[in-house]
Amino acid sequence: TPRNLQEYIGGLMQGTVSLIALPAESKRAEQFGAWSKIAYTCSPLDANASVRGVEGRPAGNPIPAKVGEPSPIKNVIYIVRENRTYDQVFGDITEGNGDSRLCLFPEKVTPNAHALAREFVLLDNFYADGEVSADGHEWTMGAQATDFVEKSWPLNYGHNDKKKYDYPSEGHYPVAFPANGYLWNRAADAGVSYRSYGEFCNT
Repeated sequence: TPRNLQEYIGGLMQGTVSLIALPAESKRAEQFGAWSKIAYTCSPLDANASVRGVEGRPAGNPIPAKVGEPSPIKNVIYIVRENRTYDQVFGDITEGNGDSRLCLFPEKVTPNAHALAREFVLLDNFYADGEVSADGHEWTMGAQATDFVEKSWPLNYGHNDKKKYDYPSEGHYPVAFPANGYLWNRAADAGVSYRSYGEFCNT
């Protein structure tokens, strides 16, 4: 009944398995190539690591179309806000792809957030891979959540009085670290200076 309904995210996780018949050995290379082309249509990159859809953009766009191209951008400020959907905060911005019926914090309530969105970037079609903070911060800072994080957070998240270990993703466990490092690791590898005012500040 609705009175007893508990929709805890840790209990709503579902899984799927796809069984794909492989073609004959002589046809596999051709089929894998076709599947790769389909996969690239779901990615902003093409097979040459170029960003797709840059042909029609205005001249002088400061964002490089390929890694290594020059850019006038000197500083990047990455603001992380969680526990709100796009529509809850920016659903009232008519230029974006949002639903104003779901807007709980319109511009009169969040003028600073709206000013940043209007001045810089809106990101109205940015989708989250994380279900909760435990894996969400991993996606946000490392572009992936490891198998350890994905399998351990449901056992240890929220108001669980039987917690066996610390948060799986805040620098406590190397097994939780993404193979290619976090944003700050990549910045350090590239000789780019950085500061963090919130992520992993306890390590």
